[in-house]
Amino acid sequence: MPLRFEVEDFALTFSLLSTILVLSFLGFQIMSTPRRSYIAIYAISKEGKVFTSNETILRLGDGMKFMIVVENHLGRPINVKLLTIFTGDLNFTSPEGCKGSIVNEQVFTIDDKGRSVAEMEFSVTKAIFGQNSITVEQVDVNSFNHEVMAKSPSSNQTFRLIFYLLIWSDDEGRYVTKWNDGINDHTSWLQIWFELVPEAGE
Repeated sequence: MPLRFEVEDFALTFSLLSTILVLSFLGFQIMSTPRRSYIAIYAISKEGKVFTSNETILRLGDGMKFMIVVENHLGRPINVKLLTIFTGDLNFTSPEGCKGSIVNEQVFTIDDKGRSVAEMEFSVTKAIFGQNSITVEQVDVNSFNHEVMAKSPSSNQTFRLIFYLLIWSDDEGRYVTKWNDGINDHTSWLQIWFELVPEAGE
């Protein structure tokens, strides 16, 4: 008896074969795609809430407390240096070449899938409020005073704290600005904007 192959059977078989081929291809893609690695850096308040960095008003002499969290997902332990830069540069686009003052450095060793927390307390302790600009001359970071020179237009009153992460490179024997996720190079940094206002009563 000749073999009968119904249209419905053929369609079902074709559909099953197509599904198997698609799943096999996806499995191959998943197995052959390298794991994406990354470093995360973010700010939280002392209460553990996300720090809203672009809506902060800071009064001269008052303190601002928060924490900078760095998470390591590079697949290996890393040594990092966290730089804190203070600036009034309104044209800032990248930490490299930033017109600012380094006011704090902290060094960490972070295991893979681990994290480090840098507690920060910051205040502006000396500033001149002129007619056209505000000039900050001194800031306090974690109870250490730093002489700085940063200006911002009076109409804007905006200053920034920039947190710039450097990664130790065994190949170069120094801290470098970039890390690789397995495909591309990246830099890790964040910034906190604040509006500086005079002391109460001024």
